[in-house]
Amino acid sequence: MNDEERELGALRPSVRPLLTAILANAALAAILLGWPYLRGRERARTSAHAVVELSACLLDGQPRSTLGLALPLGERERFATLYEQAPEDWPSRCAPLLGRVAHEPAIFLLPSPKAAEIDLAAAVDQMATALLDLESARAAHEGAVPEAPLESLALLRGLAASLLTANDLEVDPNAVGLDLGPSVAPLPAPSRVPVRTGEGSFWAGSDGASALRLVAADGLGIAEVEVHAPTGEREPARVRVLQLRRPGGARGVLVGAEDAWLAWTTADATCDADTRHCAMRATGLGRLLEAGRVMRPEHWIAAHPGGPIDRSIAIGPERFTIVARTAEGGLEARVVPRGEPIPPPPPNEHPDPPPPTHAIASRALPGALDWVVGDGRVVVLERDEAGTRVRWALVGADPTSDAIAEASPEADAIEGCDDAVLVTGARAAQVFRAGAAWPSFAHEARTPRRGPSYAESSLHLACDADSVVVGALEASGRLRVHRCTPQACETLVWPEENVAHFDLAQHGGRTWVASSRGEDAAAPIRVATIPSEDPPRVLAACWSSRHGMCGPAQWARGPGPLTITARDGSDVLALVRDDAAGAFVPLAGLATAQ
Repeated sequence: MNDEERELGALRPSVRPLLTAILANAALAAILLGWPYLRGRERARTSAHAVVELSACLLDGQPRSTLGLALPLGERERFATLYEQAPEDWPSRCAPLLGRVAHEPAIFLLPSPKAAEIDLAAAVDQMATALLDLESARAAHEGAVPEAPLESLALLRGLAASLLTANDLEVDPNAVGLDLGPSVAPLPAPSRVPVRTGEGSFWAGSDGASALRLVAADGLGIAEVEVHAPTGEREPARVRVLQLRRPGGARGVLVGAEDAWLAWTTADATCDADTRHCAMRATGLGRLLEAGRVMRPEHWIAAHPGGPIDRSIAIGPERFTIVARTAEGGLEARVVPRGEPIPPPPPNEHPDPPPPTHAIASRALPGALDWVVGDGRVVVLERDEAGTRVRWALVGADPTSDAIAEASPEADAIEGCDDAVLVTGARAAQVFRAGAAWPSFAHEARTPRRGPSYAESSLHLACDADSVVVGALEASGRLRVHRCTPQACETLVWPEENVAHFDLAQHGGRTWVASSRGEDAAAPIRVATIPSEDPPRVLAACWSSRHGMCGPAQWARGPGPLTITARDGSDVLALVRDDAAGAFVPLAGLATAQ
């Protein structure tokens, strides 16, 4: 290299300072960006694991070794079970775990992770409030299971997943993060049966032909649902749903042995103003038919019911039995042959109704106060100058063949139960069976004893071959159960207080009681046998949103397995007793209420 080149080289700037500056800036950038990035990832992992541990504590589970934020199936039933049965330190023992979910605010974090942590911290505060409310509800023994903790937990899990995503940590959103331990047997999830009518009363039955049969109606429609057991272990249950628009003029719903019926009658106000008391007006009867688009009368009978339709008309396989009005203002029991149904009219034609079918047998009912109608029979509570009596009458037969038993002068109502009847007055009641009077007993059932719906009535009864059991709900909310035999009536007190609704059933030689407290629709159903040393227990989850197995409950009528039902919106929830397992379980082959 000559002198000229050396002189020119001396004039060139050195690259060493530039390289040093680049390396220094790169190191600074790594510190300012890399450290917050790595720190955010570590904080996100800690928060996510803390959410899983909190979930495991609330559900009495065990976190898995691999991180996952989804909950296992059955988490709602497990949570409801813990609400009812967990030790007193639940859920307070889970509160300290919340402190590990959120971190102290940090300056050196990237913007997205910092925003995600702020949202997570707000959710932690919401969860803390939900846990405090949950603890207070348990301490106060409030019935409905609060859903706010589960909703807050779902929010925590969602925001924890967002925090992981903001820190470039990939976690399968469907990966289950914990296992439910075997220490607590969860409450069963009831089967959901679609009824698709508005909330309100319904009829439930269970026999050998179907696992469950439901009939429900509202102001717009009527539905009949039959649930048949699956033919195989992996087969679904067969569900037959008939639902039709309720036509005008149809004023009552009847449950026949095979079909649901509607009755077309004249309004009571019109009959009261009629000089002949609607005795000359016919009654239309029509089945809920699968092929029909609207219900229509299939039979017109020359009679008008003398009282509530469901108590005045009995539908037999070959005849109708009706307690009808007479032109003089009295009552008469009549038997009318069913004959062949009236065929549907041709399209776009509206012929006049055919002449009504007249009775082939009748029986005057002078002095009738109340009655129970069967197929060709009527049991009537009657009163005249000679006293008050219970009369078992075969319509069309010689009155001298009637079985007659003397009743209390204060008696004013009668209810049927298989071959027995219960006659009640304001403060006393008496069972009559096979024409014989059993010992009377005192009751203090609140008013109304017979309400506008089954759930609103304060007197219910159930029968078996040996006894008749009567439940009387008092105005104080105390429920007394009277178990009567031909020799005596034993009175038992249901241990629950503030009862609003109840129902009775006889099964396996034992009396089953289902009750719900208070008038709130979100009241759990408690079940036990009486008498029993075991206290009533919650049958299935009733949630604060008023969904789930909430009262009033209704045992399915009939000789089938012991089945309990309850309304849930437009559906009905059901559980059946598995006698071998000693527990209530969902109906086989049906979806459950999650």
